Amino acid sequence: MDVESLTIGLENEELDKILFESRFVNVKKKDNDLIYRSIVESYGLDKIHDNGLQPRSFFEISCGLSVIKKLGIEIIAPIYNLPFTVAKRRKPAQTAFADCRIERRHIYLVPDHTTTRILDDQEFHISGIEMLQGDNEIEESVAEKWIREIQKLDVGHRVAGSILHEQGHILTFDAMDKTNISSQSALFKWLDAYGYLDNCSERIVLFSQLEPSIMINTALESLAEDYRLSHFVKSCEHTCCLPHSLSYVQDILYPEKFLKGVEIMKELLSKRQLKAAVRPSTKGSLEAILPFGEAQRCDSMRCYSHGKITPLTKEDKAKALEKLQKLECL
Repeated sequence: MDVESLTIGLENEELDKILFESRFVNVKKKDNDLIYRSIVESYGLDKIHDNGLQPRSFFEISCGLSVIKKLGIEIIAPIYNLPFTVAKRRKPAQTAFADCRIERRHIYLVPDHTTTRILDDQEFHISGIEMLQGDNEIEESVAEKWIREIQKLDVGHRVAGSILHEQGHILTFDAMDKTNISSQSALFKWLDAYGYLDNCSERIVLFSQLEPSIMINTALESLAEDYRLSHFVKSCEHTCCLPHSLSYVQDILYPEKFLKGVEIMKELLSKRQLKAAVRPSTKGSLEAILPFGEAQRCDSMRCYSHGKITPLTKEDKAKALEKLQKLECL
C-alpha cells in the first residue's frame, strides 16, 4: 500500500498540526545539527550505525500519529526521527527506542522499511495462530477472527505501535523514578509486589526459568506491550492487528490473563512522576538490563509464546532475589 494514500482526507495543515503537537523533530546526520551532536556525545560515535535504510517519511509518521490522535492519547515525550540507528549492548535498535536517563527520555524512531516489517509481523503472528489451530488448541472461528484482524495491519498502525510501545517504557521509567528504584533487586520487588511477575509467568513460556535479570527485562518489555495494547483490546472479545510480541498465544487462549496484566500495568504506571526531579538519572546496574528497542518478531521469539507455561513459585522468586542481591554486593 502506498504510504501517501493512507493520508488521503488529511489536509497538509492538519498533518503539520499533528507533527507540531507531538514535538516531532527530524534529526540530520550533520555535525551542525545540535541533536545529532548530543546523541553522539551521549552514546558515542561507535554506537551510531547506518542500517542501510531510509529515515521514516513525513507521511509515514503522520499516519502513525493520526492513529494515536484518534485514540485520544497524549504523546508525553518529543519524537526524534533519526537517519541512523543506535546500538546498546551491541544490539542496534530495529524500529524505535527510548532511554531511561531523564535527559534522554524521548521517543526515537530509527530507519526501517515499514511495509516489509508489516509483512514479517503478519507472517509471525498468523503462522503462530495456524500452529494453534493445527494442534486443535483454538477453534477455527477464533483463528479466522484474529487472522482477519492481523491482515488489517497498515503503516499507520505499525508506526503508532512503535511510538506507543516506547511511550510505555517512558511511563515505566517515570514510575521507577517516583518509587526511587535504583537497583535490580528493588525493581524485582516492585514488579512482584503488584503481581506482575506472576502475571508474566502465566502468559510467557518459560518465564519462571529465566535468569533474574532477563526475567526483569522480559517483564518490562511485556509491560510496554500491555500499555500499547490496552488502547485497542478492552475485552475478551476484542482483537488487535498487531498482537503482543511475547504473550500473544496465551493471550488468545486466555484473554482474561491479558486483561489482568493490563489492570496491573495501569496500577504500576499510576505511580508516574509527571515532572521528574532534576537529579542524576543513570541507574548503574539497572541500565544493563532495561529494554532498549522494540522486540523484533522473529522465529527466535517463539520460545516465549509456544510451549508449556510453568508457574513462578515463591521459592523461584526467593532464589532470584537472592541472586540479584548477591550480584549487587560484588
